[in-house]
Amino acid sequence: ERVVESWTRIVGLIFRLREHHGELANAYREKLALGRGDTVSNVVAEIAHDINNEFFTIRATAAALQARALGEAEEDLANLNAAVSEAAEIVSTLVRKARGTRDAAETHDLAAEIVEAKSRLDLIVGSATPLRLDVPSEPLPVSLSRADIRRILLNTCVNAREASPEANARVTITARRATADDLTSFSGLQADHPYALVEVRDLGAGMDAETLARATKPFFTTKEDGGSNGLGLASVASVVASAQGKLDIRSAVGAGTCVR
Repeated sequence: ERVVESWTRIVGLIFRLREHHGELANAYREKLALGRGDTVSNVVAEIAHDINNEFFTIRATAAALQARALGEAEEDLANLNAAVSEAAEIVSTLVRKARGTRDAAETHDLAAEIVEAKSRLDLIVGSATPLRLDVPSEPLPVSLSRADIRRILLNTCVNAREASPEANARVTITARRATADDLTSFSGLQADHPYALVEVRDLGAGMDAETLARATKPFFTTKEDGGSNGLGLASVASVVASAQGKLDIRSAVGAGTCVR
């Protein structure tokens, strides 16, 4: 009973933090409307958005813990700890960005990071159909921090969940070394440079041409109930651009979306 009581307090705290996040996003929208969207405000908005994704994981994990005996909660506790640690790393990274400090170059195995994140991404997607992975067994090195890899995965999976029917978010993540044919889909890439290709595909509602054209614009959202602040794909585009990569989104109404 004491465990359940403790986790109930945690869930309540997380909901209050989400309320503060919404207030921050609304304040930024007002400032943007007044032509005062300065660099500091942009950084604060990015922090608020990405921490919000981590809060979603924490909240889902806490709810799962409430429904289980403590002895069966090892994986949920691991997910909770990972989400908190990565939230702290996101804050540190974006604060360094605000100060104009360059991060030291990092290289990580994209395939291994995707596999490691799967249990958390399953919580994010929240589907009766488990997340499907198609990744190579050999290393797939990319010039991104672990925090930035997780930002890409979390944001694209949150978008897939929101675009899919309840309890039926059929999401597939594919990663591989990009081929010459793959590179023809992206303009401005070096033909002789080694690239990794990652695709997050869902079978959700899809987007029409007008929505697709605005999908990566900061604060663009089709949600009218305040359920989204429109920063997810904008955040993904920012991370990809910082690594000298390219983002390609393909979608059609009724046919789902593929973020590449």
